[in-house]
Amino acid sequence: MQAYQSKAARVAPSAGCRYAVATSRIIATPSTTKQVPCASVTSSPPSLSFPGTLSERAASGQYASTSIQRRRHMTEDGLGLEVLTSQPKGQSLEKPALLFVHGSYHAAWCWAEKFMPWFEARGYACHAVSMRAQGNSDRPSTGKAAGPLTTHTSDLAHYIQTEFIDHGLPAPVIVAHSFGGIVLQKYVHGIAKPGTQTDRSKATQFGHYPQLSGVAYLASLPPSNKEMGMRFVKKNPMLALKFMWHSMTRSVVTHPDTVAPFYFSHDIPRAELVKYQQQMAVSSPMRLVDMADVSKSMPIPPPPSHAPPAFILGGQDDKVVDTEAIHELAAFYKVDPVILPGLAHDVALDTRWEHAAQSLESWLSSLKLSGAEAKGHRSCDLNGSCTASWD
Repeated sequence: MQAYQSKAARVAPSAGCRYAVATSRIIATPSTTKQVPCASVTSSPPSLSFPGTLSERAASGQYASTSIQRRRHMTEDGLGLEVLTSQPKGQSLEKPALLFVHGSYHAAWCWAEKFMPWFEARGYACHAVSMRAQGNSDRPSTGKAAGPLTTHTSDLAHYIQTEFIDHGLPAPVIVAHSFGGIVLQKYVHGIAKPGTQTDRSKATQFGHYPQLSGVAYLASLPPSNKEMGMRFVKKNPMLALKFMWHSMTRSVVTHPDTVAPFYFSHDIPRAELVKYQQQMAVSSPMRLVDMADVSKSMPIPPPPSHAPPAFILGGQDDKVVDTEAIHELAAFYKVDPVILPGLAHDVALDTRWEHAAQSLESWLSSLKLSGAEAKGHRSCDLNGSCTASWD
């Protein structure tokens, strides 16, 4: 496992379909090279730049830990997914692990900026995955999109099964942002019924996905996603036209001034805006999903009766996902949503991100963990493999 450093891991296919993983301080050598199926990798993922903000915060005393680690998780079909993890020392199994799922034009890095250090400092184990073809995760060898919704849900199911269930750990809480919320809604619809024993042979099959301790939606797209677009046009037709144009041309993240109106509050510091825009610009070399497949899946059916507890949060100043959409999703789960004033769409990076984190942590503290039969602790080795020990 490699420490989270100032440069992302670089993945470069070479002869024999091998790739070398190296950070800015480690030169690739035969000992750091890993064999993967030739069909798994078609080209190297983008090289992302991760400013050393975690170290700066630790030095100032704002955060006590810089223990974020980068690793790779191999999917069933042989693709490597970038995963960032942080494990607080002596973390109790009474607190759920958090699995963060990003939205469009983002990757695991967006959670490492603020949310992961904040929650780790409060005793939560954190995992953030870059979905296939996003961030430094491998791209599929065919197609114009990373995959249909069920491919992404199966990837999440495989990660949860192999990293949690197989080790006797309680199921995590998935925290999803924006389009990641659509992926999560699809996952919940395919979740296994309580009491069902899942194993690797079935865990990635729709209807057999591992149970979760909870689901949290941050500025998530709603189950229908149709009326929201029409409301956008009626409320601000010029901004809506710009957004549609940028979406079609994939140009929304090409400049700080194009991304700002849709994702961030007006008072975000310019330096942060530029930093995030630069990372967003290279985070999605391939579309996250096949939109034709998404259209066929919409509206997503209501969650099953055995769905996990849900937390739903939106921002009053969100120009992409309006409060009506947040209420639509909340009605699906029969819960009251949290609407925060002054919060824009990019919840985990926006100026008032900590207000969202505090609201989420308040809800997390009330959860009963799925799969936790007694009090205990988790321990993790240097390779990121965790096991549970019970009191």
